[in-house]
Amino acid sequence: MNLTVGICGFQPGFETILRQEGIPFRVISEKNKNSLDDFAVLILGDKFSASTAEIIDFVKSGGMILTETETFAELFSLKTKRKKVSYLIADENSIFSQVGLVDIFSEIEIIKDKVAEILDGNLFIYRKKIGKGTAIILPFKVNSLLADYRFIRKKFPFPRRELPSEIVAKVSKVKIRKIVFLVLQHLFNSINLPLVRLSYFPEKWKSVFIFRLDTDFCSISAAEKMYKICRQHKIRSTWFLDTASGERLKKYAEFEEQELALHCEQHKVFDDVKSNLSNLKTAAEKLKNTGIKFGGFAAPFGEWNPALAQVLQKMNFDYSSEFTLDYDDLPFFPFVNDKFSSVLQIPIHPVSLGRLRRSHFSEEEMFGYFWNVIIRKRQRGEPIIIYHHPHHQHFSIFDRIFFRLNELKNLGFMTMAEFSQWWKFRNKLQIFPKISDNKIFMQNSNLNENIQMELFTIKGVATTLLKPEIDLSGLKFQTTENRKENIDYKNLRRKGWRE
Repeated sequence: MNLTVGICGFQPGFETILRQEGIPFRVISEKNKNSLDDFAVLILGDKFSASTAEIIDFVKSGGMILTETETFAELFSLKTKRKKVSYLIADENSIFSQVGLVDIFSEIEIIKDKVAEILDGNLFIYRKKIGKGTAIILPFKVNSLLADYRFIRKKFPFPRRELPSEIVAKVSKVKIRKIVFLVLQHLFNSINLPLVRLSYFPEKWKSVFIFRLDTDFCSISAAEKMYKICRQHKIRSTWFLDTASGERLKKYAEFEEQELALHCEQHKVFDDVKSNLSNLKTAAEKLKNTGIKFGGFAAPFGEWNPALAQVLQKMNFDYSSEFTLDYDDLPFFPFVNDKFSSVLQIPIHPVSLGRLRRSHFSEEEMFGYFWNVIIRKRQRGEPIIIYHHPHHQHFSIFDRIFFRLNELKNLGFMTMAEFSQWWKFRNKLQIFPKISDNKIFMQNSNLNENIQMELFTIKGVATTLLKPEIDLSGLKFQTTENRKENIDYKNLRRKGWRE
């Protein structure tokens, strides 16, 4: 049996998620007309390449499908109802409980089917048995939500009444990804098959820590103080350089074991290609004249738009990082202007110390906020990427954070450029696993045995090196903890003057 997911038709949102997760998949199209029987699970978006009869026969014969309400209603001639929602909150007792609050800010569509079973009533996710197979139906359009680049000011959780806020992506893309992953895990495990996923990190790391620094309005003395702390704790940070004050660039060029990247000349993102290109070209020329090599970019205020994306691709940047496109998520290649960008997007945690200060956090609360983010992401096996503006000072907080980080086990330390290189390498790996007699076999030759993979089964999760043959009986499976957070959603969505 193949353990590869089949995506019917061109579904850029679903493809983005599967690439982020490292789940093996093939796109079924008119050019690549694989038999549906080659897959245990099919994903049907708003456009699918197989015929209605083929899909119905597939699921009735025991196949599993993940689809959306509109597509499912069209397949089985069902009625639906629509409603606009700002956000949804997962049921505490469902398999999606760890997802919590999901910002949608869009219309959802719900099937009218008395036979369908509610998988999560709060998220309006349904499951329906069809013959020997099963369909899980999502109420939202994954492709359009993943391509959404609207932004809004949001608050971020902490156990106090006044919360920090930042202008970030309007749609919770990270939550959509987690929902899709949990659905796929459920479908695979329901027919006693393992869901295979490439590890997010190299080596045997359980997470990686990356420290980003934006140097706008930063004095030389503040930069030197921050650099000294980084070097003292062996933290190789990524510095995004504001080039408006050219005399500071020579000092940055002297920094050792740090990555230098581009921020801006004018601290602004424009709505048109010409202005963005002029701004970035001026900044890039100054860096080159100072002898600074760079491949990364982070926009002022974390702003992103298609015009900026076009310039980044034109200038051959390796990666960029903007939290109005996405935040607290895994890297991905944005789908913009009807194609995938070649510039990797690396989301970060968007709340900086300056935002905490504006919300009247004490230094102890500032440390507690960042440490909570770090521990939560480490427990979930997610990348830990936080950022700071050195001109905001409070260096002792990061001195404490770096000291404690070095005490944690199985934690890697990378620059954003190194993480970008790793992610692009991982993204190119093509694995097409099959299972037979409790063994997994890889059907391709471009394997790298230094890469870890994870197997999600009904017994738990096992981690093993990627190799041609894997005997499941020899693996140690661990039950996964439900990382549900105790968050006051009412306070989180209470509007203050900033919102």
